[in-house]
Amino acid sequence: MQRKKHPHSTNHNLKFKCIDARFIKLEEKFDLIFSNEALHWIKNHGTFVKNIIPLLTNKGTIVFRMVGRGATEDLINVLDEVKSRPQFSKYFTSFEFMKNFE
Repeated sequence: MQRKKHPHSTNHNLKFKCIDARFIKLEEKFDLIFSNEALHWIKNHGTFVKNIIPLLTNKGTIVFRMVGRGATEDLINVLDEVKSRPQFSKYFTSFEFMKNFE
């Protein structure tokens, strides 16, 4: 959505990347690495952080926003409801709820 709103052709200093966070390997360096409400789904935060530190410029910044302890009850309830519906249950056959939420 933001990629369309802020194209690289008119915003030369802005790039959007969609990458599997578990396997980040890039040649580029970044001033900012940002994640909003996503990293709590990663099982091994230590490996992830080790992979992104080399991607920062000397004065680069990492900004993570994650679901906090106790803020997941509604999410868990919605997931349980969706998983129980026949039209969606097939998508959750190997789903493992991450304990990183709690």
